[in-house]
Amino acid sequence: MQGGDLAGYSLTLELDRALELYRQGLFPLPVEGGFAWFFPELRAVMRLGPGAIPVSTSTMKLAGRYRVAIDLDPLAVVEACAGAPRPGGWIDGSMIAFYREAAEAGHLHSVEVYGGGGLAGGLFGIAAGGVFCGESMFHAASNTSKLALAVLAGEARRCGYALIDGQWVTSHLISLGFETADREGYRRMLEGARKAAPVPFKSGPLEMSRARLQELIAPLRRA
Repeated sequence: MQGGDLAGYSLTLELDRALELYRQGLFPLPVEGGFAWFFPELRAVMRLGPGAIPVSTSTMKLAGRYRVAIDLDPLAVVEACAGAPRPGGWIDGSMIAFYREAAEAGHLHSVEVYGGGGLAGGLFGIAAGGVFCGESMFHAASNTSKLALAVLAGEARRCGYALIDGQWVTSHLISLGFETADREGYRRMLEGARKAAPVPFKSGPLEMSRARLQELIAPLRRA
């Protein structure tokens, strides 16, 4: 996080206003007395076109070993991400309340990976026009978050999304297929994404054999 990434503050997270800001490329973090909104100078972005995502053999092997679902229990994924040990954890009670409201209104979506009697990994984010704004991901078993991302990329492309926003650039996101965009470059991407008209995700359990995953992500694979 850089000092120039900060765009402003709000006292509350009112859903309609927050969604408008997400569509403009901003995202919130809780701070004392309210919420800070950020628009990074450098952004992690996955454009959902050919060559978007490298999927390792180890990740492909997980398909069929785990059960995968979309929006079956998004708040469970939020809470798992909030509880995952990591530096700079930021998903507090105020953010969980906001995500709950967004989920009830159909704007928050999750990919869930189940195994061993419960959630083994997953991710969630906010749908904002043609952009899926990735908020957080977690894994309780190796590579399950990578499996969730592969499924998200394939399903988001199928539904008509143009981009997945990964927020700040990290070496981990770059290894997963995200690219770096500067602020003006990302604004141009947002302009293009506004032309997209995604259809709703298909919620519920997915048939996710290795063959099905290969088919889902084939339009996104790197040669």
